[in-house]
Amino acid sequence: MAMTSLLVSHRPRQLKGFAKGNLRSGETLHVTIALDQRAFSIWDMNSKSWRVVAGTYQVLVGDSSRNLPLKAILAIWNGAGLESK
Repeated sequence: MAMTSLLVSHRPRQLKGFAKGNLRSGETLHVTIALDQRAFSIWDMNSKSWRVVAGTYQVLVGDSSRNLPLKAILAIWNGAGLESK
């Protein structure tokens, strides 16, 4: 996942979930990876707690960090709402 609009110091891409599967040649596998509030949070040093950061996120999916063919944009506002584009 990558945050596309950011006002705080943040790594450009972070692994937020994964699924492991064994496939033979030609097989496909459908997986679901849930992204909860923590996936969109940063550690707030002042409050000493996790805080959801409003903004636009790009969710990237693939079989390695160098092969990410699936992409989606998510917008979070006020640390509460979630909207996919």
